[in-house]
Amino acid sequence: KIPVFANGNILYFEDVARCIAHTGVDGVMTAETNLYNPALFADEHPSVWEVVDKYLEIAVRQNTAFLHVKGHVFKLYNIAFQIKTHLRDLIANSHKVQDIVDAQKVIKEELIRDSKEASPSVQEKVDSAMKISLDDERKARKEAKRQRKSILAEKALLKPPKKRKYPNCPSCSRNPASAKCVSQMCKPCCTKKALEAVVDCEHHNIKPRSRTEKLKSLPSTDCVGVEV
Repeated sequence: KIPVFANGNILYFEDVARCIAHTGVDGVMTAETNLYNPALFADEHPSVWEVVDKYLEIAVRQNTAFLHVKGHVFKLYNIAFQIKTHLRDLIANSHKVQDIVDAQKVIKEELIRDSKEASPSVQEKVDSAMKISLDDERKARKEAKRQRKSILAEKALLKPPKKRKYPNCPSCSRNPASAKCVSQMCKPCCTKKALEAVVDCEHHNIKPRSRTEKLKSLPSTDCVGVEV
């Protein structure tokens, strides 16, 4: 039996059991959602600043490259930065890992303060917005890809057809003919004609006539059987 795993649109721990029950797969894996919540399979939903704290601790200990750290922190805070847009600049304007660690203290302080207010906290907004954001992001990518293909297709239609430097092969009319070919054909057609007519083409290095003459010029040898 070949194990089959499902992947795609697993946003919460409940989605894992639902997916297995619906499809009968052996397991479930995720990619994008784990960037938002690495504790997904533990059935936990820690605050986003706690996840960033833990990630930065590991990144500093492992001496992770700055660009990798910056990109990952942006991914972790993706939804929060959509709500708290002014905090995005703290990470965007960082130039080394220590800058991100310092910015994290300011971001964490504001998010914790928000979470204690009577109105829905940033974390609650993140939870409610995550599914919508992921779906919208996928739709936006598909639409952007469709538009790029449409633009490229329009440009291709507007461009005049390219003029070939060489005339078409008289035999197939698909490939360009070679001016140095003895038959003025493309190589595939020249090969076919050379084998049929037993003629040589130095340009395409096709020499059935020369090879035939060489074989005829070789002295014949008699095979003598020797019993051992």
